Amino acid sequence: MSRRAAWLGPAALLAAAAIAGPAAAPAAAGGDGGGAARAPSCAWHKHTKRVVRHVRRHGKRRRVVRFKHWWSCDRVTPTGPARLGVKAYEYSFLLSRKSVAPGEIIVELDNEGEDPHNLNIAATGSTGPPLVHFEDTPSLQRTQKRFSLTPGTYELWCDLPEHQALGMHATLTVDSP
Repeated sequence: MSRRAAWLGPAALLAAAAIAGPAAAPAAAGGDGGGAARAPSCAWHKHTKRVVRHVRRHGKRRRVVRFKHWWSCDRVTPTGPARLGVKAYEYSFLLSRKSVAPGEIIVELDNEGEDPHNLNIAATGSTGPPLVHFEDTPSLQRTQKRFSLTPGTYELWCDLPEHQALGMHATLTVDSP
């Protein structure tokens, strides 16, 4: 293949992209092309690098300057509320994470046990009523609540008879990421 044909390769690609038009734009930008309104998983950035080469043309040394371009994807952190999954088994809780960021949070109680279970959340050492109370959740059912938490340590427990004494409690830490 001649140098001219090799150089026309990218031009041919650009022409094909121009013919495809806007239909190809969402796919190139990381979208699904379906028009779904969802948060992007990355932000695209164009990079450019100046490349200088010294070549011989017609017996003389020449300086050739070209620019290389490429795109990179920088991850975008999710802006929604933090999520915490709590699986309730017979006399134990399994948290999806041990700590979350302060602010709004969505907690989902997933009862995987045979008995109904509930969930109470209160700041460690508090003596008043729990900050959040999930009603009794039947076996193999889920309950979800959305609320805000400030930095600190929180106790989670089931207040059905003898459940907390048998080990159905956990600790959650709320701190800055």
